[in-house]
Amino acid sequence: MDSDSEHESIEGEVNVVPSKQPAADWGKTKFNYYFTDYVDKDYPSDLTRKEEREAALEQDEALRLQKKLLATIDNVNLQPIIDLVENDDDLQSPNEEESILEFIEKQNKTLLESQKSRKIKKSEDGSKKRKKVQFEEIGSDECEFDDDDDDGDDTGDDEEDEGSDEDHEVEQHNGRQRRPINMAIKKNRGLTPYKKKEYRNPRVKHKLKYKKAMTKRRRLVKEAKTEFHRYSGESTGIKTSTIRSIKLC
Repeated sequence: MDSDSEHESIEGEVNVVPSKQPAADWGKTKFNYYFTDYVDKDYPSDLTRKEEREAALEQDEALRLQKKLLATIDNVNLQPIIDLVENDDDLQSPNEEESILEFIEKQNKTLLESQKSRKIKKSEDGSKKRKKVQFEEIGSDECEFDDDDDDGDDTGDDEEDEGSDEDHEVEQHNGRQRRPINMAIKKNRGLTPYKKKEYRNPRVKHKLKYKKAMTKRRRLVKEAKTEFHRYSGESTGIKTSTIRSIKLC
């Protein structure tokens, strides 16, 4: 028994192969030998007799399983699958590239159709919104006035100031419709939103907005001085309300 164990231990030792390259030449390609002091278990190296026996048994087991799997496949009826493959036009194409190109063309067509339908829906929604926003005003072609009829109808009315025709609505007799209102009538009726005087002009509005932002920034960050002059007092001013001293009692 002792002799057998000694024999196996001798066989298990790795045979050291002397290097063909002399030690003097290692300096030229020494980076090839960096990080080579580890042993990879999966990498085939010099096997012992025990390891060779285990590898042969593993190979026989794999072959036996493969034969068993092939025997089970032989009993399966694959004719329906073959018929499906033969009847399918896409799979009968000789080249895979042609089938891929056909598939891409189909996908592109479906994408284009979906994009067109989305654009049509958006345009319809936009037209509906525009119709809601439009005022119910009568067109200039529909409202045609005759000066003679107006003069005859307005003889019994009181005298009006200049520009009163633009500021007030004129009711037409004999079943005629009213003329569309103008901006002055809208203002008088209160249809336009009220705005402060400084916010009516966009230039003045932005000017005030900038001024307000600058005053807010001066509270947080001291304004930078680009030029140095003789001291003539604080530019921003000192608040008398601020208390910088500490009460001792």
